[in-house]
Amino acid sequence: GVDYVTKPFDERVLLARLRSHIDRGIYQKKILDFNRILNEKNQILEDMKETLLAVNKDLEEQIGKNVEVFATLNDKIRNPLCVVATMLEMDDHAYSASIIEQLDRIDKVVDDLDKGFVESEKVKAYLKKHQGNLA
Repeated sequence: GVDYVTKPFDERVLLARLRSHIDRGIYQKKILDFNRILNEKNQILEDMKETLLAVNKDLEEQIGKNVEVFATLNDKIRNPLCVVATMLEMDDHAYSASIIEQLDRIDKVVDDLDKGFVESEKVKAYLKKHQGNLA
């Protein structure tokens, strides 16, 4: 249809039709090039998404392990501290007050660990909540 030329032909019409065919060919090539580029970029994004999902899974597993460690660490540290503090309170030793003061400092460090435990739980909950955004 569009390349049909009747005789006698008008030179201007023929040139306009030729220009139209050339332009159409150029635009079709550009569209194909853009589609190829888009497909390549989509593949890169899909690969990145898969990598992020794998990293996210690894992070969740590590957070789970950290949470378990935090949960047991508290008891493993505080139980002996309580025993020592109780023994010192029962014994009226010259250094008892100083030792109890140091035990209180250790107890505050354990409190900081507990805060880390709470933060890990928050991070874990956040990741679970937003995991669907990556899928």
